[in-house]
Amino acid sequence: MARTVYPQTRIIQEARNLGLGAGANRAAREAGGDLLIFANPDVTLLPGAITALQDFFASHPDAGCCGPKLLNPDGSLQPSCRSFPTLLTGFFRYTLLGRLFPRNRFTRQYLLTDFDHEQAREVDWLSGACLALRRQAWEQAGGFDEGFFMFCEDTDLCYRIRQAGWKVYYVPAAQAYHKRGASTDQAVARMTLAWHRSMLRFYRKHYRARYSLPARALAVSGICARCLAALAKTAVFALRGRLTHFAKTLRAR
Repeated sequence: MARTVYPQTRIIQEARNLGLGAGANRAAREAGGDLLIFANPDVTLLPGAITALQDFFASHPDAGCCGPKLLNPDGSLQPSCRSFPTLLTGFFRYTLLGRLFPRNRFTRQYLLTDFDHEQAREVDWLSGACLALRRQAWEQAGGFDEGFFMFCEDTDLCYRIRQAGWKVYYVPAAQAYHKRGASTDQAVARMTLAWHRSMLRFYRKHYRARYSLPARALAVSGICARCLAALAKTAVFALRGRLTHFAKTLRAR
C-alpha cells in the first residue's frame, strides 16, 4: 500500500523485528540529508511541522535534537518533554503513592507540567514518538542504543546527545497528533516486561555509579516490584474481561 500511495518512499524490509532502535538506526544509515526525523506509525504530522523544525535548527546551531508539540486525538495536549528521571520519580510515577498524591512535585518536575507548553524551551529529553535530529549530533551520540528493544531508547539517546555537548529542545511551533498506545496495547503483558527491562538498563547504564550499594539495591528492587505489580494488574483485568464475556455468553443462551 505504501509503495502504491507513496511511490517515492524507500521501504526497508527485514526478516524479523529488530526493535525500535535498531530499525531506526538502519533507516538513518539509508537516509540522506542533514536532518533526520523519526516518527511512530501512530503519529500524524500537522502541515508545516517539518518546516518549523527545519527553521528551529537553522536558528539554533546548538540544537542537536528537537521535538514537536504532541496532541491527543481529541486535540488536547499530550506531554512529550521530560526531565531525566530520579529515584523519587520512580516512587511516584504510576504507583500507589502517585495515585494518593497526584500533584506531587516529583511527578510535576519529571513531566514538566508547570511551564507554558506554547513556548519553546530546552529540556532534558523528548518522547521518541516524533524526534528530529541533526545528523552531526546523531552520529556523535552513536545513534540509538540497540540494547533497548523498546522503551527508554529516546531517554537514553537524548542523554547521550547532551553528553556530546548538544541541546535538546521542545518546539511547539511544530505539532503532531499521536494515538498513544496504538501498538503497545496489543500485547500489554509483553510490553510491560519490555518497559521495565528498559528502565533497568537505563538505570544501570547511566545512574548506577552515582549511588551507594543500598540505594542501588533499592532502585533495582523497586523496578522489579513495580513490574510485578503491573503484570498482576494486567492479569486481573484480563481475568475480569474473560469472566464478563463468559457471563454474557451464559445470558445469551
